[in-house]
Amino acid sequence: MPGSMTFDRFVRWNIAVSDRLSPTVEQSTHPYPKFDRVVSDFINSHEGLTVVDIGAGRHCDYSNFVTRRPARMVGVDISASELELNDFLDERIAADACAPMPALEGKVDLLVSKATMEHLPNNEAFLRNAKRLLKPGGTMVLLFTNRYAPFALINRVLPERLSGFLLDKLAPDWRGQVGFKTHYDRTNYSAFDQMLKKVGFGNAEFQIGYFSSAYFRFLVPMYLLSLGFDRLRYALQIKDLASYYLVIAKADGAAPALT
Repeated sequence: MPGSMTFDRFVRWNIAVSDRLSPTVEQSTHPYPKFDRVVSDFINSHEGLTVVDIGAGRHCDYSNFVTRRPARMVGVDISASELELNDFLDERIAADACAPMPALEGKVDLLVSKATMEHLPNNEAFLRNAKRLLKPGGTMVLLFTNRYAPFALINRVLPERLSGFLLDKLAPDWRGQVGFKTHYDRTNYSAFDQMLKKVGFGNAEFQIGYFSSAYFRFLVPMYLLSLGFDRLRYALQIKDLASYYLVIAKADGAAPALT
């Protein structure tokens, strides 16, 4: 319809302008590309790995940078249909990541998860499960959203159906990638760090991301306002007020050395 097409063009124009206004610091400190680099570098530098991707979905972004395939690449996701679209995987397991997976226990060298922790209802159960899956000395790399990130606070207030509708209309480039049900179970720094220590992942390394204004690119003035708030949070460096966390931990509690 003409009205819908006009609105879509308006949104895409604002997104294009916002992208041009994005400062270097926003791009250089965002944990998403860091996650892909850390995971792909680890895979490329080790032979015979068993890798498990929790929430693998339809595509593993880091696979674009992998030059040496793992010996065994396993994807776990609650959606079997999403996994079927992922051609990087050797094995696909449609399962709840918080539930035990006996067939994988003690067999995993590297466990990774990108943008999934915020969707799990019990992250302590997940971490205990991850600990069982990893070999002694195995490595876990997680990337997730802080429950206190500005866009997460809005998402938590809005009804789920309305939130999904707005994302579909205002973030057309992300259709099919966002809008899944969220729980944000203890996904702020202090609570998650406490859970890691409780479960046995001592000495975990956190890399912090404060910039998340991309969610407001649909309207340039709102993007600029959000960007100003991001800059303030970045200057203050208060970890519990961040937007994203990249967490690297070892199953034996040793300090990670992946950065």
